[in-house]
Amino acid sequence: MACGTTVAQNNTYHIITTFNTASNPSPCTYKICPCSNNICKIRLDFETFTISGPATTVINTDIASVGPAVGDCLTDSFTVTTPGSGAPPTICGFNTGQHMFVDSSSACNILSFNIDTATTTTRSWRVKATQYDCRSDVPGIVDDCLQYFTGLSGTIRNFNYDTTKVDSALATANTHLSNQDYNICFRQERGFCSICFDPVSTNSFSVSASGDAGIAQSAISSVCTGSDAFGDYIEVTNLDVAPVTPATLGIQRVCGNFFHSILGQAPGTTLCSAHVPFRWGVRFDDGEVTADTSGGANFNAAENYAAGGTIGFNMNWFQLPC
Repeated sequence: MACGTTVAQNNTYHIITTFNTASNPSPCTYKICPCSNNICKIRLDFETFTISGPATTVINTDIASVGPAVGDCLTDSFTVTTPGSGAPPTICGFNTGQHMFVDSSSACNILSFNIDTATTTTRSWRVKATQYDCRSDVPGIVDDCLQYFTGLSGTIRNFNYDTTKVDSALATANTHLSNQDYNICFRQERGFCSICFDPVSTNSFSVSASGDAGIAQSAISSVCTGSDAFGDYIEVTNLDVAPVTPATLGIQRVCGNFFHSILGQAPGTTLCSAHVPFRWGVRFDDGEVTADTSGGANFNAAENYAAGGTIGFNMNWFQLPC
């Protein structure tokens, strides 16, 4: 489908092989209307998705504690309208292989690629839109989940996480997006009672500041406050080093530079949860810490540069039998 088209059919493709700033319109929009009166969800599969990524530096250096540009989609962006319900977060950058479940609307949904035509970045996308009947047994239809995975194992990553980057270069190669608040969900398979997570590589989890100034560390629970230094975190109910009920540690949030069950530790822990439904909550705020203005040494003073606190996550997940 070309920019500006309106469709009311199922299984449509919305494609720009190479965006031309001189001839292609911006925003490039696609209007998707329900193909029947009983459509509840649309699944968007980003078979190809490459546009300009987010800002990686602070615009106003006078603002010591918050970087208003880091992680923001200031050049290009992709949005989806969902009239009558909450819209998914704005995304940009590299998202090939990702997907979204969004609420279908009788007023139609609009996919919008907003492109800065003053820049010459190579952009391309191939988005498949699949509509699902409200009575469908396809996972993700009734759950409050932006993404949904089935099976016994796999990997998950935040939007704009490029898995082709070398592990040692992640701190400068990947920047997670700001203003991200959504759930990644997993179907509980028959005979399996818990789900576990561990980083794909040593450096593939780094979310917000560490637990000590200048030292890359993990952070958990109440330290991940959702404000100031630890404004970004991952939320999973009753994480523990082993899938036990009731949970011994009962960790609800994980943040910092490493994925670990103990504050201040280096990487190396697999964390599990027996809480159902299985969910990985992404809670990224609208700013990044760039300096310690609190007068103390309670977090990494250069979150987005020194320890790569804006890398995001690329995680293995797997279910364990009962």
